[in-house]
Amino acid sequence: MHILDESSFFAVGANPASSLDSTSRRTNSGETEKFMDTNLPEIERLNRLLFWRSYQAAQTFDPSSPSYVPQPDLPPLTAQETETLTKAQEKVLYLLAEKKIDLTSSSTPPRKSSRAPPPKENEQNASNRGYEAAYTEQIHKMEEENRTWSTVSEFYESYIKEQTAKRRAMIEKSKNPPPRPSAKAKGKQKASDNDVDDSMDNDEVHIFLPRK
Repeated sequence: MHILDESSFFAVGANPASSLDSTSRRTNSGETEKFMDTNLPEIERLNRLLFWRSYQAAQTFDPSSPSYVPQPDLPPLTAQETETLTKAQEKVLYLLAEKKIDLTSSSTPPRKSSRAPPPKENEQNASNRGYEAAYTEQIHKMEEENRTWSTVSEFYESYIKEQTAKRRAMIEKSKNPPPRPSAKAKGKQKASDNDVDDSMDNDEVHIFLPRK
């Protein structure tokens, strides 16, 4: 790998991929922040920082690099393992350089000030809420009126049915009058009436005649 100059890498408009061709001296990793352009978007700065750290990590495992750091606690890698690791590191650097790794979910959203005024309500939403309240009240009134008219209609229908039934009963009664009594029955009825009259007359005599 080529030696990457940190100051040129973090400059405005610098291309991470093209910066790999630089042969300048690599600066100390602790001075990274002072080379970071604060005018760059946060995602762009995060991408470049990851690229830079990945590049440094790859240099520490490359025996041909001046930045190679022996790792006594780690077992030595075989030639095949070293080749596999190198390809993986180059793949990561390529993806970061081409911005093919999505870092948007890793960025920290800006903190909102606790003193910031509450957001102003949208005028259209407030107007719609007023219309909704007015229409809801009107709907409730219409429902109440419908219930009242329904009660009146039920009473009217019940009254009409009752009067119709009475009218039909009167018509049926007029079509079928009770049978007239026979002559014999009439005589008995007359005799009974006379007996009642005589009884009443005798009572009157007994009442008005003085005792002997």
